[in-house]
Amino acid sequence: MVYAFAFLTVFAGIRDWQTHLISNNLCILILFFFMIAVGNGGSQVDHIVEHLMLATMALSLGFIFFIVKWWGGGDAKLFALAVLWIGPEQLFTFLVTTALILLLATLFAILKKMVTKKESLALPFGIPIACGVLYALPQTHWIQ
Repeated sequence: MVYAFAFLTVFAGIRDWQTHLISNNLCILILFFFMIAVGNGGSQVDHIVEHLMLATMALSLGFIFFIVKWWGGGDAKLFALAVLWIGPEQLFTFLVTTALILLLATLFAILKKMVTKKESLALPFGIPIACGVLYALPQTHWIQ
């Protein structure tokens, strides 16, 4: 199930880069795989509660970012689902990695905007989220 989550997150990042959309069906599928992993005894109840609390906070933050038009709705959902899977053990690693990749993407987009003289600056946040997941996930209890 963990590898399905990693694959779907990378797929979401690629689709976000291509279309600037992250499908609701893809997010539902990631959530479905999390429920299967938990159902297969992948975690203890108190640990699951921590994952759910962090994901709720991440979704709330993503909702605020959506309201102020910093993120799209799909980015907020994918971010919350990534936090759900990553959990408290590697949350800091995930956040720092995602932020660093996002910084690089922002610098690249600014340079591209300067060269092409375009007015808008649209960033696909799915790619930094996917990179953060790929870096932090191997260090979580799902794989170790």
